[in-house]
Amino acid sequence: MVTSLPVHHIGLATAPALYKKLPYKTLEDFEYLGLLNERSTDVCVKLPQYSST
Repeated sequence: MVTSLPVHHIGLATAPALYKKLPYKTLEDFEYLGLLNERSTDVCVKLPQYSST
C-alpha cells in the first residue's frame, strides 16, 4: 500500500487574499495534520571585494 502526503507552500493559505476565484476553499478543503518541518529560509551571497589601490 502506498500513501501520498502532499506538502505544499504557504501560498495555499495566502492565495484567497490574492485571487478572487480559486478551485478550492482554503478552510474547508484542507485538514491540518501536524507540523512537518519548520525551517527558516537563508540566503547566502558573496560580498564584493573592493581594493584600495
